[in-house]
Amino acid sequence: MTAQTQQSGEQLDERSASRTEELLRINALLGEEIARHESTERALRESGERLASMIGAAPEAVVVIDAAGCVDEWNPQAERTFGWSRDEARGQLLSQLIMPARFREGHEKGMARYLATQEPHILNRTIELFALNRQGAEFPIELSVWPIRSGGTIRFGAFIRDISQRKAGERDAQARGERALRFRDALYELARLNKTDFDAALGVILRTAGRMLELERVSYWSLSGDPQKSERAMVYLRSSDSFEGTAPAAQIDAVRHPHWFAALATHRPVVADRALENPATSEFADSHLRLLGIASTLDIGVWFHGHMAGVLRHAHVGEPRHWQDDEVEFGSSIAAMISVALEASQRHAVTMALSASEEKYRVVVENANEAIVVAQDGFIRFANPVAVAMSGYTRDEYYAMPFIDLIHPDDRERVIANYRKRIAGEEGERNYVFRILGKTGDVRWLQINAVPIAWEGRPATLNFLADITERERLQQDLRKTLVEREAILQSSLVGIVFTRDRVIRWINRTLEQQMLGYGEGELVGKSPAICYPSTEVFDAYGVSADIDIAAGRTWLSETQLQRKDGSLLWCQETGKAMDPSDLSQGTIWVIADISRRRQAEEELRRALEQERELSELKSRFVSMTSHEFRTPLATILSATELLEKYGERLPAAEKDEMIGLIKTAVGRMTSMLEDVLLIGKADAGRVDFHPKALDVGRLAMTVVEEIGRATANRCPIAMTVEGECASRTLDEKLVRHILSNLLTNAVKYSPAGNGVSLRVNCDAAATQFQVADRGIGIPAADQPRLYSTFHRGGNVSNVSGTGLGLAIVKKCVDVHGGWIGFESAAGQGTTFTVILPQPKPGAVVANG
Repeated sequence: MTAQTQQSGEQLDERSASRTEELLRINALLGEEIARHESTERALRESGERLASMIGAAPEAVVVIDAAGCVDEWNPQAERTFGWSRDEARGQLLSQLIMPARFREGHEKGMARYLATQEPHILNRTIELFALNRQGAEFPIELSVWPIRSGGTIRFGAFIRDISQRKAGERDAQARGERALRFRDALYELARLNKTDFDAALGVILRTAGRMLELERVSYWSLSGDPQKSERAMVYLRSSDSFEGTAPAAQIDAVRHPHWFAALATHRPVVADRALENPATSEFADSHLRLLGIASTLDIGVWFHGHMAGVLRHAHVGEPRHWQDDEVEFGSSIAAMISVALEASQRHAVTMALSASEEKYRVVVENANEAIVVAQDGFIRFANPVAVAMSGYTRDEYYAMPFIDLIHPDDRERVIANYRKRIAGEEGERNYVFRILGKTGDVRWLQINAVPIAWEGRPATLNFLADITERERLQQDLRKTLVEREAILQSSLVGIVFTRDRVIRWINRTLEQQMLGYGEGELVGKSPAICYPSTEVFDAYGVSADIDIAAGRTWLSETQLQRKDGSLLWCQETGKAMDPSDLSQGTIWVIADISRRRQAEEELRRALEQERELSELKSRFVSMTSHEFRTPLATILSATELLEKYGERLPAAEKDEMIGLIKTAVGRMTSMLEDVLLIGKADAGRVDFHPKALDVGRLAMTVVEEIGRATANRCPIAMTVEGECASRTLDEKLVRHILSNLLTNAVKYSPAGNGVSLRVNCDAAATQFQVADRGIGIPAADQPRLYSTFHRGGNVSNVSGTGLGLAIVKKCVDVHGGWIGFESAAGQGTTFTVILPQPKPGAVVANG
């Protein structure tokens, strides 16, 4: 072999080795490319499965059609909404499957126009129209349609929602509004009705009730006697527009119908949709209801001067009827009209009787021993001889002067004020004492009892005057005798009260005014129970006190009394009977204010409790930081040790992975520290608050996507947005805290695969977020401290957490001036609701 031949062979071997090495490198690259393609296909397949799962779980009907209008996709809600199964619907023309005939031509023309021009008319908008179900029944729907382009093909997707219930509600609201107008007009006409003739007015009222409520029978049963029983009845029959006689169709009384009378005695209507089954009205089943075919009743008591004078019965004949709230209110107004008619007719009857017997009463008045005076327009219009003689003036002089000139100057303001109130129809003092000046200047004390009357068709007052001058002088002498003793008691630093038969007979100013805040003498004559938080508390103390007092011992106790303004003060009570053998003689009570002492004790208790809570908070903080920081610190330590020892030998990918672990751990620790700092700022009132226009829906979707990525879609989050959420005045950073913490908790404490929902609702007044899960729930014992810093539920097991999430959410909600609430039960899931108020246009938003 020549040298040249040997050299050529060596070159050939080198080229073969190089070629082999190139082939191996290309083969490795092909392997990597195949692996990437397989990973991409797997990700696409998983994405498709998630999309199919979301469509399957959607609360609205989701329908996809191809360019020819044939159904390509039909989710479970579409099956429930229209009655066609997915297999039955696919391939069918959507217009023939669910559209009423009147819409089909327009649908097909619209699709053709869009495919030709790409100009949408109804796409990407929500519209209302009608659809057909499998049975051919037509119902209203809400429809949103959007185009779906893929490659060179185009399809159309649609969300369809059955809005039958909403439309029915709108129709019901309109019907109620129209009925309210009819009721108002009817009541207005009844208010103008002349009611002096009760029977005539009652007939009009019953007829109006029957026509307005479309009832066959409306009756009024007048009651009398004790126990109450029916005396007479008037029944209106709408079918014949006539009235039955005045004899009751069936006797009713409180003995035979106790439940019915007991229900009416509560001053509330007896609403019986099924009268034969209602406990109160079933007492009439055999005597009245079955006999007349009555299925439903609305019974309302008619009250007159504090007593039930009768009952208004609205009776529906036929199938049972549900009484609407506005019908019950209208029936109550009709009952009130009957009460007004009773008042008007009785007043008219009294007036007529008074006129007829005026002369007879005049004889009585002229010969009465008590002074009787009629005052009108500031003068005396009538006075019997006793009244004239009491003044010392002649009759002509008495009638000629304004009656105020007869009143002692110190009493004129009180007398004229009461007189004016009575003339105006207002409530004034009817019985009180005042002084008059006789013609010779002598002073006389009079006890007045006054009532408003009509005198010759105009307002006046009828006054009965008793001369109590002698009695008043004796009382003045007695008061002078007691003044020194009372001065001593009134100046006491402790409260003193004398009670007899559980009624306050005397009380000093210290207790009544300074301690309890009442006016002078305001408590005299009243039960001491008014000074206690409740009647039950007063009765309990009374039973215990009576035992010691009756035994001749001094009762001593500490309790809370209630001031006039409703606030409470701690007092020490001491009670001693005047005569233990005869408790009717009364009891002296000494009341000392110990509020300051109790307040000091309470402040000390709160200080100790606060110290204990701070100690617990410190312990929880140390425990949390040591536990939650241990894992990321361990990660950082192990990663840095590996980099330190093997850094030069580790592949670049593994180095990047180690650095990524360190960054993740540092980020986790930083996030926990930021949470602690945010809590600290909130407690100090220094949280930055920068509200501005914010697209809440977009922000919520961003947070949902971030949490999905962070948790590897452990629990799918379904989100719905209702209302105009594109521009809400909120702090974006704080809202992000709220949503991320609530959603993170919902996913963290739910079994893998369980759905979590986020509902965003925006209206003119507020923005509402609702996060619901079907996770482990919150035990009842943990719920009162749910928003406390570092507090975690007793059922979280080994799920990691700091106990700061909900505390941060609460602080962020408070900064917005909002509200947060929740519903939860252990093992059944949790729903959190957050409401953030929307500032009114032009309002200045404070920067926290």
